[in-house]
Amino acid sequence: MVRAQADRAVRELARGQWQVHSVFSHAINLANDRERRLLLLAPHQGRQVPGGLLLAPPDFARLRASWSVGQAAKLTDSGLYTNVGCVVFDTWYDSTYQPSSPLVDRYNALIELGRRATWPTGFQRPFNALVTGALDQEIAALQTEPGRGVAVLIGRGLGLTPAGDDFLLGY
Repeated sequence: MVRAQADRAVRELARGQWQVHSVFSHAINLANDRERRLLLLAPHQGRQVPGGLLLAPPDFARLRASWSVGQAAKLTDSGLYTNVGCVVFDTWYDSTYQPSSPLVDRYNALIELGRRATWPTGFQRPFNALVTGALDQEIAALQTEPGRGVAVLIGRGLGLTPAGDDFLLGY
């Protein structure tokens, strides 16, 4: 038996049969036929992972060595059970994503660069004159409708984790 810290978001996932989708050096992903999301197991390294289960690094290493792609697992309210052992939800946490200050600083610097850039364009207007109005409109729209840009990306693209979701997670 292995104990894990679980994100409260795991409570929203479908109970029942799951299977190992992929095994990596720092993560194990599980999937099932009803969810369009992955259940992530990762070694606890001082960070809370959204939608994940965090295990002590030695426990994670043992699971990674014994679990293989396609292996069946049963998700219940208390844990994740396989034929080679179980992961019991020991404690719960609430994960929230907070963008890092350097990311916000780079975003603001890029906007400022666009406003100051006087490079010539093929439209007989400098770059800043061409994009500033549209940029200001888009920034204003995103400030009054913050979900607008996110809504366009959610679920867009192919795969178990669509490319739009991957983009949002990366951002």
